[in-house]
Amino acid sequence: MTASTLRRALGRLFMVTGALGLGLLLAGAGAVAVVGGLLCVQDEPRSAEAMVVLGGQYFRPVHAARLYARGLAPEVWISRPETPPEATLLPQVGVDLPPQEEIYRRLLVLHGVPEAAIHFYGREVQSTAEEATLLAQALRARPQGPPQTLLVVTSPYHVLRARLIFEAAFPGTQVLAVATPDEPFPRRWWSRQGSAVRVVNETAKLTWYLLGGRFSSSAPAPAPAPAPGS
Repeated sequence: MTASTLRRALGRLFMVTGALGLGLLLAGAGAVAVVGGLLCVQDEPRSAEAMVVLGGQYFRPVHAARLYARGLAPEVWISRPETPPEATLLPQVGVDLPPQEEIYRRLLVLHGVPEAAIHFYGREVQSTAEEATLLAQALRARPQGPPQTLLVVTSPYHVLRARLIFEAAFPGTQVLAVATPDEPFPRRWWSRQGSAVRVVNETAKLTWYLLGGRFSSSAPAPAPAPAPGS
């Protein structure tokens, strides 16, 4: 094979590889765009025996309090999420930052949810899958068993994955995944850096979940407990 023939062969190979790469890139972008629209399709909130507020954004307990005020659920469950490593530095500099579940409790109480209706569960919870598994264990251990209907309150971009995860953890229970209206999530999500990052991140997490991936802590879960003062 001459040098010119080799150059032509390599040129064709690079063209084909580039075309395939571009095609895969466009297909991937199109798939993410479609998934971005599906992520936030929520359920209509209806009466349920229990409501859980997933860890994350502080908009979530505020919306849960609204649903409680409408009489849609008699009790609200909150997980104890894993403490971020950087939070351990705060006491050293005199910063007293309450854990997330305590901030959730305060927001719920501030917006009208009585202490007796708030329940904590789990410890060092790392993921939505673990939230669902531990809540299912806590509710099945009660005399009345798991609820017939469960309200799951989360963020718009998290609705689809939360619904799939809780439906798997609660067979026989109707799971209603509801998004807070306060958290900004524009229809043209790709036009905002924050929403674009959330969609890409959530798409990766959804793919990981569908492939069987799970994140969980090794810490044993304590028995569920009501909020302080109840």
